[in-house]
Amino acid sequence: MSRLSIIMATRNSAQYLSEALASIEPACAGENIDTEILLADGASSDETLTIAESHPGLRIVSRADGGIYDGMNRAMAAATGDYAIVLNSDDALLPTAVGRALRVIEKAPDCAFVSGGALFGETARNAILRSHPRGLSLEGAMFGIPAINARVFRIGALRDIGPIRTDLGLAADREWMARFACRGMHGCAFDDPLYLYRVHAGSHTISGDRAGRLRVYQAEQRLADALLAEATTDAEFRRMARASRALALLKQRLCHAPTVPLRDLPMLDLFRGLKLAYRWRGKLSGF
Repeated sequence: MSRLSIIMATRNSAQYLSEALASIEPACAGENIDTEILLADGASSDETLTIAESHPGLRIVSRADGGIYDGMNRAMAAATGDYAIVLNSDDALLPTAVGRALRVIEKAPDCAFVSGGALFGETARNAILRSHPRGLSLEGAMFGIPAINARVFRIGALRDIGPIRTDLGLAADREWMARFACRGMHGCAFDDPLYLYRVHAGSHTISGDRAGRLRVYQAEQRLADALLAEATTDAEFRRMARASRALALLKQRLCHAPTVPLRDLPMLDLFRGLKLAYRWRGKLSGF
């Protein structure tokens, strides 16, 4: 029997939490899976904890944290499963997908994770399917859609790679996947969609409005700045970080962020960033 840890961070998530939790059992249907749900809450003031406490098999591991990634780290640290999947409190797993994905990774003992496609939309019926064009690479991690939720990870790989950074804002998942790529950890592909990213006005990352886009672009600049500040001699790594930074600055300016300086922007870095962004447009970062 496989043991699966569901990693969830919440804060005032009452609107969608019941639907997210209700998606777990159908996602694992048809397989012999022992499931634990580990919830880290960020001091919710709505009915989030009441809903969580009424769900069988759910364990609340903290009732205050430093944000979504700190919450994820707390839940991961408490996980006792063989595998783990990160389920956002406003999203959903797709029916039978997790069980079938586990069958794939159990036949590939050298893989750190199995990656499926992801749906982006208000519901699965009106969603857009995004998929992985190739195996995970640093390029894909930096310029593709990280989609950490559309993956089932081996717990051992999570322990090896370490916690998600909490100082990078919404780019933390991108840096986390870049770490997998730099360490040479690879995954295997699961052909079907695994996860629904729910697009709605309250989403921090895919709300679709100007403020949401600007938060993402600012985080991408912060990530590039952090990577460039690290003492690495890998020339290709630094080229990608510079390209990502130039692109993030341009995107912020296009979102009418007047404080972004463009006059000293290196054109070669910007050209490389635009080229890579076009190559990875609408694609997940790699299986």
